[in-house]
Amino acid sequence: NGSGLALPRILISIMENYQQADGSIAIPEVLQPYVGEKVINER
Repeated sequence: NGSGLALPRILISIMENYQQADGSIAIPEVLQPYVGEKVINER
């Protein structure tokens, strides 16, 4: 459950801090096993 975190704020923070020049979002290394990707690209 997300009761200990403001989950939307965490996601926005990751997107703001890891957005690349081409608009993709690099996933922090520590989160990659959970996301299953290294980069999220626009679809």
